[in-house]
Amino acid sequence: MASSLDTLEGTDYIGESIIDARLGNLVSSLPKEDQELVHICDTHFARSLRNNAEGKGNQDLGVDKPAKGASRPLGRNIDPIQKRYLVVLIHEHLHYSVMMVCQPGNICAEGQELRPVIIHMDSIYRKHNGLHDGQEYAAYVRAYLSKEWRRLAEDDSMDSVPRRWRQEQLAKAATYPVFDDVSMPFHSLGSSAPQQPNNTDCAAFVMMNIEFFLAGFPEGVTVEDGKVIAVKPKPGAAYPATFMKDGIHARKNAVALRKHLQCWFLEMVVEQMPGNDPERSMATAMLKRYRGKGPRYLPPREYLALAQSKVGEADAANLEGQEAHGTQMDVGVAAGAGSAGKGSRTLAMRKNGSGKVGVAAGAGSAGKGSPTLAMKKNGSGKYPSIGIDMFRATNRKEAVELLRTSGLAVFRDKNVRTAALKLAEGGFKELNGLTAMTSRTVEIFRDVRTDVDGNLILDKALSTRTKEVFDVEYGSRQRKQIVFTTNDANVAKSFRDEVKKRIVDVSAELKLPSEHLVTTLLWNERDVSQPPLERQAAHTDNAEGQGGAVCIAAIQDFTLLVYTHSERIILDYFRIKAKVVKGETTEEDLANWLASKTFRPIRLQLRAGDLLFMQGHTVHAGDWATSEGRSYRMHFYIAPRKDMENQTFLFKIVDRRLAAMIE
Repeated sequence: MASSLDTLEGTDYIGESIIDARLGNLVSSLPKEDQELVHICDTHFARSLRNNAEGKGNQDLGVDKPAKGASRPLGRNIDPIQKRYLVVLIHEHLHYSVMMVCQPGNICAEGQELRPVIIHMDSIYRKHNGLHDGQEYAAYVRAYLSKEWRRLAEDDSMDSVPRRWRQEQLAKAATYPVFDDVSMPFHSLGSSAPQQPNNTDCAAFVMMNIEFFLAGFPEGVTVEDGKVIAVKPKPGAAYPATFMKDGIHARKNAVALRKHLQCWFLEMVVEQMPGNDPERSMATAMLKRYRGKGPRYLPPREYLALAQSKVGEADAANLEGQEAHGTQMDVGVAAGAGSAGKGSRTLAMRKNGSGKVGVAAGAGSAGKGSPTLAMKKNGSGKYPSIGIDMFRATNRKEAVELLRTSGLAVFRDKNVRTAALKLAEGGFKELNGLTAMTSRTVEIFRDVRTDVDGNLILDKALSTRTKEVFDVEYGSRQRKQIVFTTNDANVAKSFRDEVKKRIVDVSAELKLPSEHLVTTLLWNERDVSQPPLERQAAHTDNAEGQGGAVCIAAIQDFTLLVYTHSERIILDYFRIKAKVVKGETTEEDLANWLASKTFRPIRLQLRAGDLLFMQGHTVHAGDWATSEGRSYRMHFYIAPRKDMENQTFLFKIVDRRLAAMIE
């Protein structure tokens, strides 16, 4: 789909459908005998192992059942023990990494030098830790393999390594083998693994690492003196040691992979086009341009040859024309118009009626009559901007799964959008009457003020000897909020009724009472002389001990900063902090735990009619308003009890260290 291809643009997050297609192609291109020895475990596998290890869903959402399918995430008819390699994709904190689970069936092989081992490659590695906790996921994998060994050993319907082992060992009354950190050690490549130069290329690095590994397809992998050794890799191909050695990193090669994948998909499109299609020549010209100039992705064999010729250089993939960080590609497949001259044509990707990807002509600008490729520049802002596709839910069960795994889910409902557009067509008169009641209007914080030494400033007008209230900075006073009351029942009734239908559906799945809704209207306000209102202080809508969820209904387009997966960190913080208070752990332990965690925000682009559901402890912050004047949205707080009101949780007031993690 065109929307999937769009994710290959400069600094966008690469879509999961692209990853699945690429990895599926890599496996299918292997010799038949090798295909049987490797299994690619998608992100559902690691996620299911984690949910199954926890034993239940998130109590904060009222979900108390084990994750569906978590007990056997690979399916009953798949034998993970007979695989030489299990490739485990991990997707957490909006980041991908990969674990290679090597030769698990050798756990009981006598005299076998190649013992089971787990290798973790994380392209973001800081302060002795990867962004993903590889040790944690390795423990999940070991527990899963131990259970699978027992299951397969007792299953006489399948010929498996555990079943043959049981038949041989039965007379010896041997106990089942246990996969643990001794029998299957964990090894992280750490900073020796190729490190990404930005926040969004993790998927490219994962795909490249897997491609290089499968190209060599060694008979096994072992770790000696902290170094990974590939045993008998295929001759003439790149193998793990190529990029596992210090100083030989394929960083720039991974960055160039984006353009390679764009053209790989475009080649498949060209193959489907009739020979007389006038747009075929345009696509062919683009492919010729790609092959002729500029940085080019080097597949394993070519890269190995380059690496061998440049042994000792700091970066073996020093491709001609590639900038040091390489985050902006010079060519891409993008929808839209160019801008260099009148009358030229550009290539743009579209989805045709058959559901296949086609090539469409667009208005271009490189010069009269010349075929060009649409150019697209992404903003260089601090936070990566993404659409809602990776968080989009089409039903309430999908919404709850997304809430559990990512902390947020988005519905794009046409009835809600119609109601939002109707409010806009009426000049927001239904809302203007409400916001005019300034006595009920509350200004929303921008941040908590500190002095030159970084100390919090007390609000003298509100603070007393028994109660400390800190001074909140309202900034330009452009952000406002008002709480609805029963007297406002008819305000924007059609819009709220449509929103509530979705809330009722999701609340039922969350086991939360949808009648306990607190509704507020929020807006940003500016005139033409003011810049668009930027980021609010990051916060959660629920404090410690509170549960429930939040629904933000977009009346107009706007962006929101969201720290995906942050609700887990916040809940863990409350839990560890409580242990400190009880004396069960120390402040030093808490400080070390905080230092090991990372918040990574994204700028989520919402349009009128979108419904964003978030866990109450998901960290977020108001962001850009997209229009002059007032820019409206509504919040609905879904509380588990009628007497529970949301209490905004500002980190700086509670724990400065926690606040520092998100600044």
